[in-house]
Amino acid sequence: MSIAVVGLGNLILSDEGVGVHVVRRLAEAYSFPDEVALIDGGTSAIDLLDQLVDAEHIIFVDAAQTGGPPGSIVALQGARLPVWFRQRMSPHQIGLADLLATLSLMDHAPDSVTLIGIAPLSMELGTELSPIVDAAADEARDKVVETLAALGVHAIARRARAGAMPCA
Repeated sequence: MSIAVVGLGNLILSDEGVGVHVVRRLAEAYSFPDEVALIDGGTSAIDLLDQLVDAEHIIFVDAAQTGGPPGSIVALQGARLPVWFRQRMSPHQIGLADLLATLSLMDHAPDSVTLIGIAPLSMELGTELSPIVDAAADEARDKVVETLAALGVHAIARRARAGAMPCA
């Protein structure tokens, strides 16, 4: 089994980069079996084609207008995901739709796709997440770990360094 966890976003546009922050926090807090790849997807989803062509399961993490307040989190998969593509929720949405369509045309469609979206507060120029989205990023990290567990893959918590705060 091959699973890709892809964080999407632009790290210089504040909360827009939350997906990348979540993937980085996953790498800091946990180790994973070899079949799990943590990927900084940046802002161009179609550029991920080579990295995702053999993935059986893909988990995308991205800033998304969820309809809820800033920091709210949605997890969409299965039949709920096509509805997401019909609504404008993420700056990377068109690229993701193209990526998934290309994988399908190549006969490499994943068995499952999950989107974990976090509602942004600020998309202004800046490298730090807003406090509410920063807190939500930890919740989204935990949601990814739960999603992986449902696929039968268990994260192994890394030991906190001396003086460091535990991550999970």
